Amino acid sequence: MHTIKKIGFSTALLLIIAGCSTTTQEHAVAKYDSNIKIKYPAVSIYYDAPQKDTMLACQLYEVLSSQNKCNINGIDTQLYKEQFEKSDLFYNVFFANKDTEYSIAIATAGRVTSEAPNAEKMTVEVTIYWQNFDIKKYTYKLPHIIKKQGTIINNKTDQYFAQSLVSHIIADIQKDNIFSSDFLAKSLNASDYEKDLSVPTTISTFEYAGQFLYNNPLLGSVISYNNAKFHSDNIDLYVYPIRNAYFSNSNELLTQESENIRADFTATAEQLEWSNINFSTNKPLNITTDSTPITGIYFEGEYLEKFGEKSFTSTYLFQLKDKFVKFRASFPASFITEHIKTIIGQIEVPNESTFMKKLRQDTQQQMVAENKK
Repeated sequence: MHTIKKIGFSTALLLIIAGCSTTTQEHAVAKYDSNIKIKYPAVSIYYDAPQKDTMLACQLYEVLSSQNKCNINGIDTQLYKEQFEKSDLFYNVFFANKDTEYSIAIATAGRVTSEAPNAEKMTVEVTIYWQNFDIKKYTYKLPHIIKKQGTIINNKTDQYFAQSLVSHIIADIQKDNIFSSDFLAKSLNASDYEKDLSVPTTISTFEYAGQFLYNNPLLGSVISYNNAKFHSDNIDLYVYPIRNAYFSNSNELLTQESENIRADFTATAEQLEWSNINFSTNKPLNITTDSTPITGIYFEGEYLEKFGEKSFTSTYLFQLKDKFVKFRASFPASFITEHIKTIIGQIEVPNESTFMKKLRQDTQQQMVAENKK
């Protein structure tokens, strides 16, 4: 995920000297906001190997004197997990869980000298990932004080260090707004739906009610439209990237995605105890605006809500650039189809992002490699 640069002997010595000039304050705890309104997403905690520069500096440090020791990842990673849990700021905290979207990898290198055998000068490297993408790095220089009562070592010293480190990580996470959709989009070079998505302010008698940005860039954004006279009716407009490696065959892509939409609706209906779900077949909806053809389809659905009330859903699906544009209305298509045909040409979607282009290129390369086997 990142490029390792080689360093020379003199640079490594400078790193050693810099590492020795850290604060001597014992296990300082950083201040952060513990009263957030919405908890942060679940995170998984990992230990990591220090970067090559840090490892080389450690090796050179030990070479300088037989009394010098460099301890790599000497702190139990479970102690970090416990401190993240105690903060009560996260939806959940796991240890080495590969199914968690966000993960925090921690590497430590602690230096001990004969002059101060009870104090490590600790270099900490923290990397925050979204899925497998490195989105932020932090480096800390923190003391690790080993306290003694007579000849007995206080075994809580690692816990104190973990508390100090985690407080610094949380403080920086809050300062940089790490878990925001904006930070993630910028870190990944994903599409900016807030800036580059243009949509109409009205659809028929439905007025723009707001935009929601999904944290996951693969989910894009949703815009809601409400009707002041009919509060139970609404239209939602979804814009999100096509996940396929190739997106030139619009008809095939729209057909596949329509089946995904039906499956998602059915799964949600089961959770809400809806029944008697029936969908129509896809109907073509091809439109030309300013001499530009837009390929689309639509289908309708009927179902019974939990207490037997009959309800409707209408879905319109188009491809614009490398994005799907989906309208979902809570009423029959006969009331809205002509209005959808009128406004679809007013929508401007972001261009293909660097993030999606790279994902598609990687997938294409995998497909080629599989075909060669």
